[in-house]
Amino acid sequence: MGYVEQLISNTPGLVLWRQQLCAMRKHQASVIELLDARQSHPDWRRKELKSHHSRAFFHLYHHDRDCLEAILPPALKPLRQSKNWAVEDERLVLAITELDGAESMSLTVLAAKVRDKGHLIKQLDKLPLTKALLVKLGVK
Repeated sequence: MGYVEQLISNTPGLVLWRQQLCAMRKHQASVIELLDARQSHPDWRRKELKSHHSRAFFHLYHHDRDCLEAILPPALKPLRQSKNWAVEDERLVLAITELDGAESMSLTVLAAKVRDKGHLIKQLDKLPLTKALLVKLGVK
């Protein structure tokens, strides 16, 4: 075995050829792995393919991104979760009514005490119950 390796090392171009063959095998194995995964799991998104087949994914990511893009499903826009303003409105009304001396506080102090996440100042139009309570208390 050592003699064969020595002959390969001494033959011009043979080491490079073996390295290229090894790289081609890895590339082909990665492509086949991802194509099989796409076929067996057509509902998977890019994230699932990446997490379940990370070796193949990252091999193609580093060596052949065009091939990777051709294999992966189309990218989807991330969906932002919409804020449930009714729940936040009820929480703020309850928190404000439980405060002692809320009518003598400024809006900023009141917001800090109820931990409003900036909603009392920036998003008050989306909180009708809270707005009505603040008007009733004379704060707004």
